[in-house]
Amino acid sequence: MNASKSIHNKFGYTNIRQRGFYDHILRNDEDYAMHLKYISENLLKWQLDELYTEF
Repeated sequence: MNASKSIHNKFGYTNIRQRGFYDHILRNDEDYAMHLKYISENLLKWQLDELYTEF
């Protein structure tokens, strides 16, 4: 069974994929640092999100 079906069966979610996803090529050290900062800060904010739940 694939991950999508497993999640649907366990939690009832019908769409688990992120809309609007796009790839980005890191072009230099500044670009890398900017994206690393974004990821780190978003991770810290996740528990404050209204959709956050602990499994």
